[in-house]
Amino acid sequence: MFKPFSLIITAALAVTSGAPALASLQAPPDGSDERVVSVNKTPNSLEDQRERFLEAEKALEQRNLERYRELRASLEDYPLYSYLELLRMQKRLFVATRGEIDEMMAAYGHIPKAHRLRWAWLLHLGDSGEWETLAREHDGSTGGDRLRCLALRAQLKTGNHAHVMNQAPDLWRSGYSLPEACNPLLDYWRDNGGLTADLAWTRFQNALEAGNYNLASYLRRYLHSDDRTYSSRLIQLHHRPDQLRLSHNFDRHHPRAATVVAHAIQRLVQTNPEKAAKVWPFYRDRFSFAEKDVGRIEKRLGLILATRFHEDAAKWLDSALQYNDDETLHEWRVRIALRKRDWEGTLDAIKTMPHSLSSEADWQYWLARALDQTGHPRAAQAIFETIAGSRSFYGFMAADQLGKPYELNHKGLVFEKDQVSKVSAKPALKRARELYKLNRLDEARREWRQMRAGLDDRQILLASRLAQGWGWHEQGVQGAIATSAWDHLAMRFPLAYREQFHTAAREQGLDVNWIYALARQESAFRHDARSHRGAVGLLQLLPATAQQTARETGMPYNNLTTLLDPQANIQLGTAHLSKLLKEFNNNRILATAAYNAGAHRVRQWLGEDTADLDSDIWVETMPYHETRQYVRRVMAYTVIYGYRRGEPPGHLLTKRELACMCLDE
Repeated sequence: MFKPFSLIITAALAVTSGAPALASLQAPPDGSDERVVSVNKTPNSLEDQRERFLEAEKALEQRNLERYRELRASLEDYPLYSYLELLRMQKRLFVATRGEIDEMMAAYGHIPKAHRLRWAWLLHLGDSGEWETLAREHDGSTGGDRLRCLALRAQLKTGNHAHVMNQAPDLWRSGYSLPEACNPLLDYWRDNGGLTADLAWTRFQNALEAGNYNLASYLRRYLHSDDRTYSSRLIQLHHRPDQLRLSHNFDRHHPRAATVVAHAIQRLVQTNPEKAAKVWPFYRDRFSFAEKDVGRIEKRLGLILATRFHEDAAKWLDSALQYNDDETLHEWRVRIALRKRDWEGTLDAIKTMPHSLSSEADWQYWLARALDQTGHPRAAQAIFETIAGSRSFYGFMAADQLGKPYELNHKGLVFEKDQVSKVSAKPALKRARELYKLNRLDEARREWRQMRAGLDDRQILLASRLAQGWGWHEQGVQGAIATSAWDHLAMRFPLAYREQFHTAAREQGLDVNWIYALARQESAFRHDARSHRGAVGLLQLLPATAQQTARETGMPYNNLTTLLDPQANIQLGTAHLSKLLKEFNNNRILATAAYNAGAHRVRQWLGEDTADLDSDIWVETMPYHETRQYVRRVMAYTVIYGYRRGEPPGHLLTKRELACMCLDE
């Protein structure tokens, strides 16, 4: 029977730097994570101080120092008082003396913003030519490229030639354009014999691989004359790897020849793996490639062919395993056998895995499935019994095989009063809370990360639980992950944005547990999350998808402003999810995969040879690693959210999802 997570603590929460107010935190009986906190409000409350803090900031921005001093007097015990003083320093940073910077760091060096201001001051020293001071403050071995170059130029000015010659190659190797501030430094380094033929070639190749073609062309001027011909071939083959043919166009004894061929083959593997499989053996047998390059090429070739279920994939995976006993190669040997419904081959592939891999619950599940299919039901059942206790996709699948209830293995958290008081009193936690309340999330996260580094696991869990009580749910999730507190389900799977999720689920006719699971996987409830692909918000919507959904549904849409609003993001995300569910015949596996990889890709994966695949095989043999993990997690999290919400136990998959991974025509 579900028992709501309880955290019952009576604690002295230091909500001001004066007398602490007593607070009682208790989970509501409905299992939600909202907290009712009763606080004895004082005349100089945090709310009042927060308003005066914003006024003081405004006064500083307007350079109204008289008004600032009036307000500052009543804010000396406010958690963000130090931020005011740092802002005051920021306004006069470029006229500050070294002594003032030292005083700032002595007083506020424990605050992340102080370090950022010091960094800005160091850059100013370099820009203004204050080389002696900069040389004393920074040796150029750390920081961004611009600061490093300025600091190393300062080292030159003070005669530290050896240090500069030692550090410059690291900057030079960059595959990207360096700041102009680096030009005098690199000129000196080259003029003093620092640039070798190998270093020149390395940066040229790095720029090409990074896609900076103009930079790569520019860097050819620094190449040794013997290398320029091969650099032209490398550029040509980079853009047209299909021009690599079975011919003797290369002097295999030239030191760059093998590098050019290896680069071209790796590009060809990406664009035309079938052709690469034909061309590669010719060059592999005629050139002296480094073993790591051979292993890298054959691993990539084998994996790409495997994701296409090419008839030669297994051969290339076996070949790659000679160079690198990589777990991914072993996993794909199993998937190829599964896709063919070759259960004997599945057994053989699992048996050749390293024990550390084959003993994982995922592969134990497939071992049991293969044993069952090859006439060993008792052995299969014994394995299913073992992994059915795993709180995972395959653990739940194993429990379903046995007809047993799922084991969620939830553990609650209880903290003593003195523990809560100690953590709550930490200045960094107070600063993070205020920054969160002011919606200055980046600064709040910097404070939180720095604070967390100085806490033990127990304190991290407590601090994260307190943050979750404020509504900062991402920190509850991250705190559980950071401490490997996998059984603390209330922290790992918060019931955040409860009203918004339930409303959207009703409007779209969706299972709210599934929506929660999707949000948990997509953003971990970080409402301003942004992916490298441009997806935004709780349900990680691409702007183009959100705009189209808004147009189809009549919902309002105003670019990023809409996507960063939790309620709007949930409404648009669930509308898109509902559309996918209808498109894929109410199959949540297919709709979940489509939410991650796109509907067009899922349709591509639903080929003729997949129509009669079991659902677990279809999930395991999806080509994309990310989508494979994504679907398994979302489906498992859906079960966990049902438990969190106190619902009667259901099944991981519906009868329809188990019956057919296909679309009705």
